[in-house]
Amino acid sequence: MRHVAIILPVYCRLILSGEKTIECRLTKTRRVPFERVGHGDLIYIKERGGAIVGEANAGKVLSFDGLRPEDVDAIRREHNEGILGPVERWEAMRSSRYGTLIWLEDVRACDAPPDLSGVSIGARRSGWLTLD
Repeated sequence: MRHVAIILPVYCRLILSGEKTIECRLTKTRRVPFERVGHGDLIYIKERGGAIVGEANAGKVLSFDGLRPEDVDAIRREHNEGILGPVERWEAMRSSRYGTLIWLEDVRACDAPPDLSGVSIGARRSGWLTLD
């Protein structure tokens, strides 16, 4: 499967440099990429409001259902070294019920980005697109 992760430019740079190795999505409702990403899937890295700047393959993927604030705290303690989330973002996400952690492997520049012209404006404004 192919996906587009829409990410703040600062985190795109950290992914491309190899410093950020885990993409973390925490939400209050079930929404992509929850249970939609699998090992080996191709993930395009797109700057929010900008271009696709890289791509990676999904390595290990963990999904969480029924999270409680203490579970979010545990995810932070165990995985923030690869996620690189700021304290204020973790605090804001403590009420999340669902989570997806995706280990990013074989991160590289994107030579042939997908054509997103057929994707609706509303879908392009979300934080994650599944293309297949």
